[in-house]
Amino acid sequence: MRGRRLRALGVLVLVVLGSLSSAPAHAEDITGTVQRVGWWTKRLGAQPTAQAGSFEVAFGTDATPTSVAAIDVAVPVLPVQTLQISLTELTGTAAQIGHIKVCLAAPGWTTANAGAFDQAPAIDCTSGAADLTRSLDGNWLGDIGGLLPNGGTASLGVVLVDDLGAPVSPGATVQISGITIAGQSADGAPPGDPPTTTIPSPGGGTDGSIVDPSAGFIPPPTGSFDLPPLDTGEGGEEPAGSTTSTTSTTLASAPPELTAEVFDRKATPWWRLAFLAPLALGTGFGAVFGRRRLEARGLSFG
Repeated sequence: MRGRRLRALGVLVLVVLGSLSSAPAHAEDITGTVQRVGWWTKRLGAQPTAQAGSFEVAFGTDATPTSVAAIDVAVPVLPVQTLQISLTELTGTAAQIGHIKVCLAAPGWTTANAGAFDQAPAIDCTSGAADLTRSLDGNWLGDIGGLLPNGGTASLGVVLVDDLGAPVSPGATVQISGITIAGQSADGAPPGDPPTTTIPSPGGGTDGSIVDPSAGFIPPPTGSFDLPPLDTGEGGEEPAGSTTSTTSTTLASAPPELTAEVFDRKATPWWRLAFLAPLALGTGFGAVFGRRRLEARGLSFG
C-alpha cells in the first residue's frame, strides 16, 4: 500500500514539473512608439498645427474627408493580444456626429504639416480598420491590435468619418495633440520559424554525441574470434574475403528423402503372432524345467 502511494506521488511530481517546463511564456505589457506624424488638408481655413506631433482630421458637408493624417509606429515584435491607441483631443466638433477611424496607410510618405491633400498617402480602410470611441474626457480610444497582430512597424492612416448618413452633413473637425500606444502581448513565443525536433539515430546523436542505451540493452561481444571455414565440398573454393582456419567443419548428410513407396507398404499381418507366442512360452517352460532337473542332480548355476 505504501509503495503504491509513493509511486502515485512520484507521478504527480513528474506531471507538475512537466507542466511547469512546458508552460508558455507569460503575457507582458508592450508599448508602441510614434516615430513621425504628418497630415494633409484641403479644408478651407486650415492652418498648420503649432505643437509637434499634433494633427487634424476633418470631413466636409458632403461627408467626405477634407483632412487626413498618417503616423509611423513601432511595436515590439511579439504576438499582440491587445494594442490600444489613445488620441488626445485638443479641440473638435465631431462629438455625436462622427468618429475617428484608424486604417493602414501606404508607407514611404513625406512628412507634412497641413500639406497638400493630394500628397497624402493612400489609406486602406477596407482590409482592416479600428473604430475609435470618444471618452468623456476627450480621448479617442480603440484597439489597433488587428492592424499589427505580431508587432513590428507600420504606417497608419487616420480619418474622420460621418455617422449621420444624411444627404448634407454639417461637417466636423478634430485636432489631436497627443498619441499613446500601449497593450499586452499574447501568450507564447514570438513569431518566427517553428521549433524543430531532431530525433537522434540509434548509433548516436546528430552532433556526434553518444546516446545512452535504453533499459535492457545488451551490448554486443567485444574482441575478435575466428569462424570455421565454410565447407564448399571437393574442389570448391572459399568465398572471397573469408578467413582460413585449421578447423574444418563436416556437414551432416541430408536425411533420406521420403517417397510415396514408404507410405504404400503394407503392414505386417498380426496372425503371425499366433505361432510366435506358443513358441516363446514353450521355450521358457523348457528352460525352467531343465534347470530344476539339473539342480536336483546336484548341479547349481549360482
